[in-house]
Amino acid sequence: MSKLTHIETVAEMMHELGVSDVRHPLIELTDMNRTTEALRFDGKQLSFGFYMVVYKKSRCGNVLYGQNKYDYTNGTVIFFSPYQTVRVEGLMDNRPEGHILMFHPELLRGTMLDSQMKRYTFFGYTMNEALHLSEREQTQFFDCLHSIHEELERPIDKHSRQLLSSAIALLLNHCTRFYDRQFITRQPLCNDVVSRFEQLLIHYFAEDKATDNGLPSMTYLADHLYLSPNYLGDLIKNATGRSAKDFINQCVIDEAKRRLTSSDMPVNEVGYSLGFDYPQYFSQMFKKLTGQTPNQYRESVREA
Repeated sequence: MSKLTHIETVAEMMHELGVSDVRHPLIELTDMNRTTEALRFDGKQLSFGFYMVVYKKSRCGNVLYGQNKYDYTNGTVIFFSPYQTVRVEGLMDNRPEGHILMFHPELLRGTMLDSQMKRYTFFGYTMNEALHLSEREQTQFFDCLHSIHEELERPIDKHSRQLLSSAIALLLNHCTRFYDRQFITRQPLCNDVVSRFEQLLIHYFAEDKATDNGLPSMTYLADHLYLSPNYLGDLIKNATGRSAKDFINQCVIDEAKRRLTSSDMPVNEVGYSLGFDYPQYFSQMFKKLTGQTPNQYRESVREA
């Protein structure tokens, strides 16, 4: 595996790409055609100290999801968060065209966007979970980039930080909407993932993995579904209207009910067998979601 190369600042990144004129030390928007040194990254492992939104203009072709075919002939958008490790390949064979928006977390300090960045979970997605823009979405996307470009053309003053962060927020809010549309158009795929997610949870308890590994985590479930935790969580939310955490908790409660009514196992032991480190947490969660303590539920079933 190649050595990891870390690039901390936007200015450093622009220099590595072969672009000398940096308009703002904390944010830059550049056309890939200007990046004369981009090929040096081919085959390397990289991490960055800043956020990146990369628009790649290329024909993605027809993509099959379930029995439905979707034509993504427009651009693809990929999001990178600070210190996320990525590997770049294929630049030698097919030089990409598009745009790169880079902005450092320091740009956002003191702005409303700083506290809102955690809402944009797609910064934790992997490359195969990229955003594919429709023609109309592409127009809106570029309108936002144009606003950022126009502000970067102005001299830096006391208004720059707030105006730039607001323009970035508008871009990210549009991307949130575009991802919601993408989840809808990929409904057959989403339904399949939800079904496999549910089966994975059922098998987790059936195979007693909770006893040794604890409650099922999003990382475990996402790894077994070959998705990132953020993408899986958003997919479940869009497909079912429920959060993945709620989905997992309901599965835990369903399994707890089965064990409480099919055995005389003490409540503490039921909690341990489901992966709870402390049995009181199990009892608290059970009562919160059912309105009864585990013992009350067990008795009510036996008296019915």
